[in-house]
Amino acid sequence: MGYEWLALGAAFLWAIASLLSVTPARHLGTFATVDGEWVAPPLFLRRWHF
Repeated sequence: MGYEWLALGAAFLWAIASLLSVTPARHLGTFATVDGEWVAPPLFLRRWHF
């Protein structure tokens, strides 16, 4: 029954983290999120560029 407790613990920590991240996300605003969506994929995919 160890894995069930680990899953419940992970879900609890995920819920707490989402509650704590509301204020920083509002502080960054919409444009920071949109800019991050445009910047992140090329950084992840740069190893396939020739």
